[in-house]
Amino acid sequence: MPFIGIYTGNKQFRLIKAKIIDCINLKEENIIRISNQNIENLKNVKFETIVISKPLEDIEKNEYLEKIIKNVKYLILNGDVDLKLFINSKEKINLITYGMSQKSTITMSSINDESILISLQREIMNIYDKCVSMKEINIELKEYRHIKMEDILLIYAVYFIYK
Repeated sequence: MPFIGIYTGNKQFRLIKAKIIDCINLKEENIIRISNQNIENLKNVKFETIVISKPLEDIEKNEYLEKIIKNVKYLILNGDVDLKLFINSKEKINLITYGMSQKSTITMSSINDESILISLQREIMNIYDKCVSMKEINIELKEYRHIKMEDILLIYAVYFIYK
């Protein structure tokens, strides 16, 4: 049973979690919000994937997050925010970035009023140890009315790993 930890705001978390459950059929209890208030209590949870969508507000909390990250298989980072993390892991971590930058693993290659084209720019390994090749996926925006563009990229970063 994989645990996915997502470090983001509360409102965004609820929307992201609902879409991930809808797209991937994960159980609700497998997706956990990581916040400054609960990060110390989560330091012993074995997460398979950690998503960090915003910088930590409290540098002291970085130590807990770094401890959690040490044992993850996938680390998904918002490439558009400045994250100061030190990752010291004996295990191989699959690092996936998302954002508007053309250097991100997952970015948007096109956008209009009705849809966006999400681009997976590098091959990644999914949880089934299968290679997910570079591709583009057209997404209808009406399905994501209340979700920010960067959060749509976050959802598809998780999608590529678990679908």
